[in-house]
Amino acid sequence: MGRLLDTFLQLLFVAGIIVVVLLLYFTRIAPLRADNAADGLTNEARDGEQYADLQTVYQFEQEERRLRTRIGLLRAEYAAAVTDYAGERKLIESSALISELEKREKLSVLQSVYPDSYFARKLELIDQEQAQLERLLSEKCKKYCLPDDLPAGPVGVR
Repeated sequence: MGRLLDTFLQLLFVAGIIVVVLLLYFTRIAPLRADNAADGLTNEARDGEQYADLQTVYQFEQEERRLRTRIGLLRAEYAAAVTDYAGERKLIESSALISELEKREKLSVLQSVYPDSYFARKLELIDQEQAQLERLLSEKCKKYCLPDDLPAGPVGVR
């Protein structure tokens, strides 16, 4: 009877581990894999879906205001970083109290804090938000613009 009970408990333990692994897979890993497959969609398709829940002009205007604010903040961050970098660089280069070796070291540290990729990434974020704003405005116009709203006026009337 002892061996039979031990065998049963071992089988129960193995079955429990299999159940835990399957639960982990279906609750954690499978949704992540589904999200990665969805990342294959184009930006336009995702943005179209993103703005599909906006139903009123007011909602579009709120989203537009949010994007314009975000763009303004990103531009301000970029300008502050450029100003800070230029100011620090000028301060280091114009200092007569430190040796050339120290200047090179400080400039290399400054360059590691503000690499070119940092500034390129900031500009890329601004461009992405600007493109998203343009897509939002396009979606808004598709839903709510009339021919009279277009800059040239109604088509065929000149």
